[in-house]
Amino acid sequence: MFDTRFDPMDQINLMQENVLDCLGSAVENTLSSVRGAAAFQRGIDELDRLSAFKADNIYAPLSADPLAREYVAHLDEQLLDLMARIDVLRAHVELGLEVGSDNIEGMADSLSALVRQLKISFVREAALIPVYAAWQERAMLHAVPHRALQLAGAHL
Repeated sequence: MFDTRFDPMDQINLMQENVLDCLGSAVENTLSSVRGAAAFQRGIDELDRLSAFKADNIYAPLSADPLAREYVAHLDEQLLDLMARIDVLRAHVELGLEVGSDNIEGMADSLSALVRQLKISFVREAALIPVYAAWQERAMLHAVPHRALQLAGAHL
């Protein structure tokens, strides 16, 4: 029998790979090409979806859990500077593309730095995997008695 439960961590890994693949394609094709600019935009769109997905499926439930809340806040604090650098690098490339900047070399450097910073961010956020797994386990343990009571009530 297959386990059909949805695992957000698997989805996050796929989304992260997609972000890095798209941005890697942008680096390979250069931002001055249509293909490179389109790959960059796909990567940024996927990064936005990834951020929203993590917020909804990982950060929100862990932040609501008293046992995990403090750890998540500590990790967020550690990632703050890194995320600020990512935002600056992203904005530099996006604005350069938007205004048709002739500073392609500078934008390429920012794109390469953005990819490096994202890789670091993904590695650091991986620290949430065991925390999330423990949260899931606790949530399932608390759900089992409730489900058992429902089933028992149905047989009465």
